[in-house]
Amino acid sequence: MTNTGTRLRPAERRRQLIAIAAALFTERGYEHVSVADIARGAGVTGPSVYRHFADKQAILAAAMAAAVDEMEAVTDAVLARPDARYADLLAGVVAMSVSDPVPIVLWRWNRRHLSAQQARAMIERSEAVLGRWVGLLAQERPALSVDDARVLAWATLAVAGSVPISRGRIGVRRYRAELEVIGARVLDAPPSAAPSLPATGAARSHHPT
Repeated sequence: MTNTGTRLRPAERRRQLIAIAAALFTERGYEHVSVADIARGAGVTGPSVYRHFADKQAILAAAMAAAVDEMEAVTDAVLARPDARYADLLAGVVAMSVSDPVPIVLWRWNRRHLSAQQARAMIERSEAVLGRWVGLLAQERPALSVDDARVLAWATLAVAGSVPISRGRIGVRRYRAELEVIGARVLDAPPSAAPSLPATGAARSHHPT
């Protein structure tokens, strides 16, 4: 893990601490990383970390917020174009996730370590971004109900975020292309058109004994 005891500007040091913490949380698990570990990775003292963050939980929240920051930036960039298409949003977030899956993986596995207030803030920001996705999808496909558009927006985001830390031997371009294809297929399956699931009791009655 790189670093450095080089003097950095406060904003640069903060970004460095977030990156180092995110890598450690992903590698070891939140419970097994201390503020001292993060400081050591950055080549600074523990008190230096507390100049930027109140505690380890605040560092985790900042690392997770990076995913929402990027998702907002991708959404802004795509919707600024007059010819914006929903497929462009999907492709942008897929590219983001594949290039740096750490913030999304952190959210997937460590959100239980956030305070209720921190988790609520993350969810509210995500909901605001998804609202813009729903708006574009509804504009492209006016026959969709609002509920269907919302479910499909969340489903395609789930596809884009289903990225492991390691891709194995799959190349970046192929991985991105396959996720975009899966996302497009999800969009072709509006939830209201899906067959109803059998009632629990009926499912049990047909289960072989």
